[in-house]
Amino acid sequence: MVNPHAERDEEVMNKLETKMVPMPAYIINTLIGIYDAQTQKDVLEAEMGHQMLMASAAAQFMALNWQADSANSVNDSLLYVVQNLNTPEADWEQVAYYLLNNNTTAATS
Repeated sequence: MVNPHAERDEEVMNKLETKMVPMPAYIINTLIGIYDAQTQKDVLEAEMGHQMLMASAAAQFMALNWQADSANSVNDSLLYVVQNLNTPEADWEQVAYYLLNNNTTAATS
């Protein structure tokens, strides 16, 4: 009960139910009852997810502005920005950049 995340792990709950002397059903039901308890870890994970979403949106905004810039169609700084992001959207931006420059080998890899 101290770690509400433990009962979210099926392996832990399975071991409690199937060990040599199984945990009583009322205790297992109590553990399952606190399954929805929100902890500080949950709050922190949600805040981190929100920050990653905001960073991704800001990077996409910059990428769209740089792509719309008609002064220079080949913009290496755009590639630098997306290479340093760790999001699926950034990976697709890299592929699009390489395809725009007819570099199919780099786009494929």
